[in-house]
Amino acid sequence: MSITTPKTIREKIVNNLVTGPQDTLRTLELLQKTSKITKQAFYSALRQLLQEEIVIKHKDQISLDTIWISKLQLITETMRKSYSLAEQSKLLHFLSFDDGESATYKFPSIAKLDQFWGNIQNLSIANTSEREHLFVYDPHYFFFIARHETEPVIVQHIENQKRSFLMSVGGNTKLDALIKKEAAGRYVRINNDQRMFEKENYYVTVIGDYIWEVTLDPHIAEIIDELFKTYDKVTPELVEKLEKLLNKKSKNKFKIGRNKKKAESLRKKLSKNFHIK
Repeated sequence: MSITTPKTIREKIVNNLVTGPQDTLRTLELLQKTSKITKQAFYSALRQLLQEEIVIKHKDQISLDTIWISKLQLITETMRKSYSLAEQSKLLHFLSFDDGESATYKFPSIAKLDQFWGNIQNLSIANTSEREHLFVYDPHYFFFIARHETEPVIVQHIENQKRSFLMSVGGNTKLDALIKKEAAGRYVRINNDQRMFEKENYYVTVIGDYIWEVTLDPHIAEIIDELFKTYDKVTPELVEKLEKLLNKKSKNKFKIGRNKKKAESLRKKLSKNFHIK
């Protein structure tokens, strides 16, 4: 059952109980403030949850069944380990590249590209020294808005790991400044600088001798740039437009390679505003 983006009444009840037990009537009132839910539909969904032992009821209070929570945790941990091993067997061969080796992949949408990109980043962080800084360049850090439910969580995870994540952003619009304020922390540091690379659709990450170069569809990159120049704050309309771009059919490339000389050059270029010792 999904609880991150609840859609059904059952999911919404579970989502409201994540923070702890709640009065039954209070739960109904909270849900009715944000959704068109009848009293009959609410109690019908609640009865199903009680029968399935996902929710328990004591007097007027309802809460998530701790046994169900334990089962969910076990399933989640099992999946995390299994999929991590599966992904590692497919993707970790990048870490065994000889100097000068690379591989390029094409994706029909930014969403598919980003899924691959995220896996590469997670595995690279997990399998490289904690002393290695991540140097990143984005023309605009638009993912922080386009993936507003997950990207801030990823950023916080990096911050919690105390891994230096040094991002240079080519844009200097009000929206770029706002994202910097929201995303930056002690370890996740963001610098809004002048354009560092000629192409508006070029994104790059360097960790050790490894380089990931992302080239977005030029047309999509132009739209993103225009949106950042047009909006000075995050609005539902902006979020919707950026989300649509993620799934829009487009031509995108991801290149990952190992190149010591090029990595050193990029690190020097990307570290100049962070005073790295």
